[in-house]
Amino acid sequence: MNRKRIALFFVLILLITYSAFSKDLAASQISGKSLRELLSQEYYKDSSIDEDGDLLIKTGGVNLYLRIDAERFLLKFTTSWEKNDSISDAGLNKILCNWNTEKIFANAYSYNKSIRLQYYMCFDGGVNSENLNSTLEWLFSLADSFWDFLEEEDAI
Repeated sequence: MNRKRIALFFVLILLITYSAFSKDLAASQISGKSLRELLSQEYYKDSSIDEDGDLLIKTGGVNLYLRIDAERFLLKFTTSWEKNDSISDAGLNKILCNWNTEKIFANAYSYNKSIRLQYYMCFDGGVNSENLNSTLEWLFSLADSFWDFLEEEDAI
């Protein structure tokens, strides 16, 4: 009987310890501030919360906004570049269509005088720090490739 109590005690301590260090957020806990707390040290030091409560991460010359669409349980990741004035709208649309045909999960489009790359992630089941940071790593890598592509096409 004593062994069972000791074993139960250690199991409870383990569960409490795991909960204390868990880096998961429930959907109801999602905010710019709470998402920032999930960031790896590298991304955290390069991040800030803007006046709208959105999370901004600046790494390697790429600015990535993370906005929350609470109504649809979506995280919206957006990067942006200023469009080269010498490229026509038709020419820009053609190269963006080429990019969108070749790449998956992120959409490229033009908006006013900018070119944007956007990705959505559902958070109705919550957000895990490992998944968030892996997604950011993938998106920054994709943004770097997109930036190179835009330069090669003289779009920026």
